[in-house]
Amino acid sequence: MTKEKNIQYVFIDSGIGGLPYLRHLKEIEPQSSCAYIADTKHFPYGEKTLEEVIEYTQNLVKKIIEELRPSVIIIACNTMTVSALSHLREKFDIPFVGTVPAIKPAVLASKNKKIAVLATERTVNDIYVQNLIDEFGADCKFFMRADSVLVSKIENSLLSGSEEDKKSAIRPAVEFFKSAGTDTAVLGCTHFLHLRDEFKAVCEPDIRIVDSLDGVVNRALKISPPQKLKEENSKLKNIQKDIFYITSEKTEENTKRYSAYADLFGMVLGYF
Repeated sequence: MTKEKNIQYVFIDSGIGGLPYLRHLKEIEPQSSCAYIADTKHFPYGEKTLEEVIEYTQNLVKKIIEELRPSVIIIACNTMTVSALSHLREKFDIPFVGTVPAIKPAVLASKNKKIAVLATERTVNDIYVQNLIDEFGADCKFFMRADSVLVSKIENSLLSGSEEDKKSAIRPAVEFFKSAGTDTAVLGCTHFLHLRDEFKAVCEPDIRIVDSLDGVVNRALKISPPQKLKEENSKLKNIQKDIFYITSEKTEENTKRYSAYADLFGMVLGYF
């Protein structure tokens, strides 16, 4: 499949976690030109070393800029953001929007000052997150949970599961929130946004669920290209769908699996 040029927004993640950000942006600005790239070849990032995350992310962004020429790149992955965003901004002259655990909104929302953070191993142990806690939540107690099992379930099969499957999958995390006595929980990995409704249904109103969805999308829209480019992309949209790229080897199994995800979000599958 021929790759588009001059894409307005490119979203990147290690897998399917960042797709809710793209969908939310398209709900607000449906005429925009978007591409989503899942670095499935290196999934999961949350279990990689800091050096590996930086290397993989920089290589991916370099190729994106060369082949797609985006106006804005949204790092729709908390692990990529906390590990590599500062390096990307030093290396590449293009606007980036990152996603980080919504620590500040959680602090503002919490009444008992007990906050849970659900994320990947890489994110919960990153100094960037600790700095956010120190800056905004010094008077709060934080309970960190790394849940790579849930990330893997979402990436591999859970999106097509039943409501009971989804609620069963989040039960260990919810029990963690409750046992710690928290009144607020941060979904600190973009994969968990696929289960945002389930978390809210099970936890609220006792435990408020907080994420970065609105903040990230609003930031991307704020720094979006001039109106002329938007109008050109709107004309392009009449003949071409947005593309969901993966970096894995092109196989029948990968095509079947990720085409299903692309269809769910109104996109077509491509290999990057």
